[in-house]
This record gives sequence, C-alpha cells and structure tokens, in this order.
Amino acid sequence: FPPMPNPASHPRAPSRPTLPQSLDAAESAAILAAFADCGRSIPAAAEALAVPRRTLYRRIEALGLRVATGIDAPPGAD
Repeated sequence: FPPMPNPASHPRAPSRPTLPQSLDAAESAAILAAFADCGRSIPAAAEALAVPRRTLYRRIEALGLRVATGIDAPPGAD
C-alpha cells in the first residue's frame, strides 16, 4: 500500500471551516432558531430540540451564545 499522507502537512484552504467549526455553527443556528421560535423560552427551546434543559444551558455557555438577546457573542462580552 502507498504511504498515508500526513494530515498535518496537507494544506487546507484558509476559507474552509474545520468540521468542529461547522458543527458549532450549525448547533448555534439551531439553538438560536429554537429559542426565537419558542418565544425566547429556554425550557420550550430545550423541549423543541429534544435535549434536557441542563444540556441546552451547557451548550449555550460552551458556544458563547447570548440567548437573552438572541445575539451570538463571545463569552465575557457583556
């Protein structure tokens, strides 16, 4: 078999997001959409997303979302 290419040496297009970045963006969009669709209620958004409320709170914090205003902001930007 030919040698496997080294992923660290493979150039990646700078404009293409990584898989984790793409997943975070998709998750953020889903959370913000559910929050808006559910009258800005976290319990209702958690139910709509089929996740426990505590999980939704953790993901909101991990993604740096500000759901009080529905605006995506980095953590500590208050």
